[in-house]
Amino acid sequence: METAFLHCGVTGLRKTNFTKATAFTPHRHHVRSRNLQVKRRRYSPPSMVWKPQGLLQEAVEIQKLQVELMEETLTERPDHPINTRRAFYAPKTDHRFSQALRRRDGTLSIVAAVKRMQPMPVGEKPEAVAELEDLPLDTRALECNGADAALVYTDAMRYGIALTELPGIAKELKGSTTDFGMPIARHDLIIDPVQIAEAGECGACAVTIVAGAVLPDLLELLNAATAMGMETIVECHTELELDLAMECGATIVFLTNFDRTRNQLVPGTAEKLVQDVPPWVLKLGGGGIEDARTCWNYLDAGFNGVVLGRCLLRSRRPSGFMSEIRSQKRVTGDIFSGAFGKPFSEEFEM
Repeated sequence: METAFLHCGVTGLRKTNFTKATAFTPHRHHVRSRNLQVKRRRYSPPSMVWKPQGLLQEAVEIQKLQVELMEETLTERPDHPINTRRAFYAPKTDHRFSQALRRRDGTLSIVAAVKRMQPMPVGEKPEAVAELEDLPLDTRALECNGADAALVYTDAMRYGIALTELPGIAKELKGSTTDFGMPIARHDLIIDPVQIAEAGECGACAVTIVAGAVLPDLLELLNAATAMGMETIVECHTELELDLAMECGATIVFLTNFDRTRNQLVPGTAEKLVQDVPPWVLKLGGGGIEDARTCWNYLDAGFNGVVLGRCLLRSRRPSGFMSEIRSQKRVTGDIFSGAFGKPFSEEFEM
């Protein structure tokens, strides 16, 4: 019997039943293509009775309508590049984003959250974060000043950046046919594989999946991204979301203090959740970070990197700010011995 494995709960906290979850998923090296003549299924809600909570529910409903419109267009154009990307399995996965998070000098990696606006609680107007008049050049400047990667928030309604602006960023960052520049990930409410294919066609090498928006479909989306040769960053705000992400085999998690169900910050959430993440999973933290000292706390807590939005985009000296963050390093021994239960610095006191 063929092995059908893309993502599973190898890194999970509990034993996962693989039979039902992966039986429908062909191994990408065994199946060369899918039948494009079959009409693409439109997005349908999961069979189980589940809906996102709070403000996420309305946002997901809007995304469903956008996916429906995209599927109608793709049905009429079977030769569309997005259809081609979905039809053939990628020969390999682009690991540039995860590589950018593994800094060998023991310092935090810095991921820029590129957005013009920030959604606020009900009754409040969105907060202006940064003008970013020339988005490609502004993103290039972030790279030159020391950013390791970028999350581009492609939600024009809530964050002020349209998906159509993403190709320009990718083109500006690409130095040559062999140098793709700083890796970028599309951050959006990803609810269907077609959005992952869109991101790839626009030049992103990874996507961020908000776990709270797609709990029953998380495994399917992770498998779809892997089949298309793209990495995924799973955003988690609760223990349930993190537990499911681990069971589905997430390799990069973004633990955020920002509660999307209320559009409010809950300080301390990320540092609490990171305690339950295995050491071999890459960990990003963010949400309300304002200074280097807070970043150092994330370093001590075991994070590989931080996601910086407003404080970085508004900084008058972004290069100096990022240098200050990297002025602190984790104990080298912790990288190797942390998986054995006790940090090196505690086990071998001088």
